[in-house]
Amino acid sequence: MEEVGEACRVLDTLTIEIPDDFYTLMTQRKHIEFERADLQNNLIKLEYFYTNHRAFCEYHMKLTKGIYHWSNYRAFLSRQ
Repeated sequence: MEEVGEACRVLDTLTIEIPDDFYTLMTQRKHIEFERADLQNNLIKLEYFYTNHRAFCEYHMKLTKGIYHWSNYRAFLSRQ
């Protein structure tokens, strides 16, 4: 039982704050547009997401860290 309690304490300390508009943007399928912009290295779309939905993008990147590498968006951020 102690192991479960310890795991819960660790999860509580590593929580990430969900952006207010996250679920709205997910229903608008913005996550798919963001993923597509990264895969296609579409700088215009990456600029759009950076200026308008930065918190959404950062949260989505953390959620999908094991699936996507986000190399193009990270390169875009390093140029900013």
